[in-house]
Amino acid sequence: MINQLIDRFNHDPTILTLCENRITSYNYPKTIDIYKPSLLIRPLDAPLDVVYGSDHPNRKEFVYQIVAQSQRFKEVRTIQKAVNQIMNEFGFYQLSGGMDEQNPDSGNFIDGRIYQGRSPLYKTDY
Repeated sequence: MINQLIDRFNHDPTILTLCENRITSYNYPKTIDIYKPSLLIRPLDAPLDVVYGSDHPNRKEFVYQIVAQSQRFKEVRTIQKAVNQIMNEFGFYQLSGGMDEQNPDSGNFIDGRIYQGRSPLYKTDY
């Protein structure tokens, strides 16, 4: 699912323009330019089998934190607006929690939102 999300984010004009090749998963690479906008997909739980039929899992559930950061507050909000639309396309919904802060060292604004969703029925090869 992470690869599908990264691929979709890379095809969104807003995210692509602002984040360019700075869309990553799990952790930021050490070589990332922290002063340019970036997007991080962080799994908060392992994929979970949630729907069964004939003793076989038919769906997976995922929980991700999507973190946008930038030196500019408006860019962070613009990125997250695009992320929210894409996550809704995938059938994910936003949960409470996350983060909305400014890093005192880099000055970056950080907006991390938590999303939960399920795979399409009978698609469990994640």
